[in-house]
Amino acid sequence: MIKKRKQVITLLIYIILIAIIFLADQLTKAGIRNNVEIGERIQIISNNVLITHVENDGIAFGLKFPGIQYLSYIAFLIVLWLLISHIRKEKPLISNYIAFSLIIAGAIGNLFDRFLHGSVTDMIMVGIKGYYWPIFNVADSAVTVGVVIFLIASYFDNHKEEIVEE
Repeated sequence: MIKKRKQVITLLIYIILIAIIFLADQLTKAGIRNNVEIGERIQIISNNVLITHVENDGIAFGLKFPGIQYLSYIAFLIVLWLLISHIRKEKPLISNYIAFSLIIAGAIGNLFDRFLHGSVTDMIMVGIKGYYWPIFNVADSAVTVGVVIFLIASYFDNHKEEIVEE
């Protein structure tokens, strides 16, 4: 009984984290859509960090191909499945909860844009000496950080198991 209660409380904490990231993503996108013209650039740090309004109807990095929306839905379902299977583990890693929360929040944020607007609003442009990373948003950042946390935690978790087995 106590274990179930603890799982529910933990899950609620991560649902709140997902909601906060989703809201931050949607508020920044709405702010950009309402205040910055498409293609307009606003310098934040010299020419290295800019805010620019882009509507992306492709996937990551603006890649486009037929049926792209289905890939987004499948990826989202896979992440949900991973989260659910992780919750059912005997001793789930907190870092994985955080990672999955970030990934899910970002995925929901971008899927919400696709449903509501038909494209995803991107606005953060980072580069140096005229070479720029593809423009991204808060949701993209959340997904990227979530994946990095998951990979690092998985590496150390697997490495720990190898040490114990020796």
